[in-house]
Amino acid sequence: IAEPNGIAVHSDNEVYVVSGKKILVLNREGEPIRELVNRGLERPGALAVGPEGNLYVVDLGIPNRVKVFDSQGTLRETFGSMEPFHGTVRFDKLGIPRGIAVDEAGNIILSEMALNRVQKISRDWKPLWDLQAFYCYLGTHDQTDPQWIYGFEGPTFPTIKEYQLDYETGEWSWTKVWYAHKFDDGYSFYGYPSRGGGALTLNGNRYLYIFHKGLRIFRIKGDDLYPVVRFGPRVSFNRADGTRADYMLSTAPTRGPRDACHRHVPAAA
Repeated sequence: IAEPNGIAVHSDNEVYVVSGKKILVLNREGEPIRELVNRGLERPGALAVGPEGNLYVVDLGIPNRVKVFDSQGTLRETFGSMEPFHGTVRFDKLGIPRGIAVDEAGNIILSEMALNRVQKISRDWKPLWDLQAFYCYLGTHDQTDPQWIYGFEGPTFPTIKEYQLDYETGEWSWTKVWYAHKFDDGYSFYGYPSRGGGALTLNGNRYLYIFHKGLRIFRIKGDDLYPVVRFGPRVSFNRADGTRADYMLSTAPTRGPRDACHRHVPAAA
């Protein structure tokens, strides 16, 4: 069994287990007896068996999806949007689902690490309910429009999250999310973003800023988050051989493939 991952009991005599990019069937003694699925999976993880005997597989390829196979290993259904992870939060844009279960009515329950979310979806893939958690190292609000709340999370999965808060009722909803670890000197941050930050709207544009080993400023436009500028003492760049280098400004080389990043990153188009 190569890289065993998810496991689920199919019957008194059979168990399904992930082995690399395949799903194997084991007997009661734990011996592989056949391959159930040997194609169509990128990064299979959690498994669950539905009331009709179908196998539900969380596939953590990009984008994340749930794939349903029958007892013969034939793909029957696929759930999950093909759109990018960033931007508007929706029930069908999955964020690293690590756990899956199927109840006796065929409803699917997913737990998603990247979104701190547990959601229940009907057997015909309609949203029923969800539980969301606000988890971040730094929180702030738009100084000119405080209904918009922003959270910065790191280091395991550096993300910037947007929430909308109703101050009268106390109700809030998670509206957008952006993954911020792109190995881009202007866009990414990695570590514990707890040094301070904020948000404000200027001339119709909403900006976010964060102090984390320097200052980063972002601009929100629709579902996209654009880096405007990064400056400060901490810099990173790619060496000629493609490896990553991190220096403090006082020890950074005077010439290099990313030397412009020592000062600023130009605004994106």
